Amino acid sequence: MAAAHGRLAEAVREAGGNLGDVRVVGVDPNPAMLPYAGKAAEDAGWPRESVDLRALYGEQLAETFPPGS
Repeated sequence: MAAAHGRLAEAVREAGGNLGDVRVVGVDPNPAMLPYAGKAAEDAGWPRESVDLRALYGEQLAETFPPGS
């Protein structure tokens, strides 16, 4: 997830967007990894209120997020 946060932040900036206008949801089945993802998001410049990190398995994604999200 760490590299993804940085690449997404870079793409948003290149498009002229504001990181505070984008909501990022990161998922990992291992809750121990979430602090590392949070640090990576912070290092990439994402505002805390824009980042939602969750411990989920792939099977839980469909029941957690609406289709097309």
